[in-house]
Amino acid sequence: MTPHSDPPYDLEVARADLLHAVEIVAGLMGKQSSGVSLQFEDGCLWIESGAGIAKAPACGTWPLTIIVGRSWVRRLA
Repeated sequence: MTPHSDPPYDLEVARADLLHAVEIVAGLMGKQSSGVSLQFEDGCLWIESGAGIAKAPACGTWPLTIIVGRSWVRRLA
């Protein structure tokens, strides 16, 4: 018997679009922000932290919201 596995999650975002969105959020992120949420909805990857929110066009399957530390955005920016 083969074990049941979850379908693979795969999201494609153009590098330039991701970089632009990350730079926006990093610039607007307040010092009180402890985390950053990443969510795929309506054909876009939404990146949000406190008052900072940006989106990048994306395609694929990613049903979960991911929370990462604010340092992740700062390093990418």
